[in-house]
Amino acid sequence: MNPVLLSAMLPGMGHLSMGKKALGMLFLISSITFVGLGLFMFIKGYLAYLDLAVNFDPNAALPKPGEVIKIKEMIILFATAIVIHFTSIIHTIHLTKKV
Repeated sequence: MNPVLLSAMLPGMGHLSMGKKALGMLFLISSITFVGLGLFMFIKGYLAYLDLAVNFDPNAALPKPGEVIKIKEMIILFATAIVIHFTSIIHTIHLTKKV
């Protein structure tokens, strides 16, 4: 299969198919890490917000979801994963042109 298509499906897979194991694993692990951290923060924040809603004190104001769910941090993590993905694709294209 074409290494560029493999990189488009999953970052680092194109590098792995071309024998660049260290670089491929770096792209793959870093991408999975950033996506995983973003999902973890989303789930943790969502569960914290649900906990606040269930244990609602009528005398206290319920915070906005953005105050409990760290939206800015999640955007940074997901944006970093997207940059890693596109960098993997561009680098794979560059490597295939050299061959």
